[in-house]
Amino acid sequence: MKKFLLLAVIAMIGISCDDGIIKVENLNFTDAVTKTCGTIVYKLNDNEALIISLPEAAYNTAFLNQPTPIGQPKTISINTENQVLYRFYNGPLTSETICSAVPPINPQPQEEWIGVSGTMEITTTAVIEPNPDFVGGQKITAYRHQITFKNITFQKESGNQFYDSFVFGVFQKPADVISFVFDENLEKCSNSNLIFNIAGSSALTLKVDPALIVNQITPLDQPRVGYLGTDQNLLQYKKFEAVVTPSYFCGSTFPTIPLLIETYNGNPGVENESGIIEVTTTTNGTGFLHEIHLKKVTLKSTLGVSFLIADDYNYGQLFTN
Repeated sequence: MKKFLLLAVIAMIGISCDDGIIKVENLNFTDAVTKTCGTIVYKLNDNEALIISLPEAAYNTAFLNQPTPIGQPKTISINTENQVLYRFYNGPLTSETICSAVPPINPQPQEEWIGVSGTMEITTTAVIEPNPDFVGGQKITAYRHQITFKNITFQKESGNQFYDSFVFGVFQKPADVISFVFDENLEKCSNSNLIFNIAGSSALTLKVDPALIVNQITPLDQPRVGYLGTDQNLLQYKKFEAVVTPSYFCGSTFPTIPLLIETYNGNPGVENESGIIEVTTTTNGTGFLHEIHLKKVTLKSTLGVSFLIADDYNYGQLFTN
């Protein structure tokens, strides 16, 4: 009975023995956690390792933090450069075994399968979570890269092993921070209706309807109301490669330096529901102070990633004479 149970367990894990030599018949990494070091993505399962090793350029393309269109995953050919490897070792594995420049002496690989053909399909989606900094707000925290091998052939000592579809799993990378830590002082170009707020390499701009910025006090609890649009009242969050200054925004054209690397546009507003601009005007010395709130505003990237800034986001204050 004990012998029968042992044979059943061996069959379940896909490993067989022949004259004391362990032979792997099938791969099962379903419950293993995806890890990474450098341009290597891997999974460990006790004595087993499933490894993706890519050149830097291919790695950056495969795992770019941008969502893929629905039904259009990125594809990477599996070959001697874009490697997929399976290894069985003579002892339990740690990350050091895979990631060290000089691997430890033990454990040592006893069997290796080499992916010689097929493709990697990578589907990338954004991870959206609540933003604790703003009531009702959301933020992009990471990107999930779902990896599947298609029509992959492994070359191994006992003959080739083929899978028409093999799910490697999910590799998750942190998203670049989209920060809304701006001060309360808004600026406006003298030659246009563009309002902006800058924090380091980020800017939040509003091509405002002039009817919202009027040097006249608004009645109590009766702000001027407008709605985001695609031209007038266009709201944009812009991320630059380097620190941006006010001079960038107020010329006849936008300069090429610093490089603009990401843009999110505000979704057009819906009356009494979303994309709402509220302006409250009071006197300030000899001038006027316009406090601008953005309510239920959603930003959307050119690649289709959307998130809600907040139920009520205080954009800032604009001083006019």
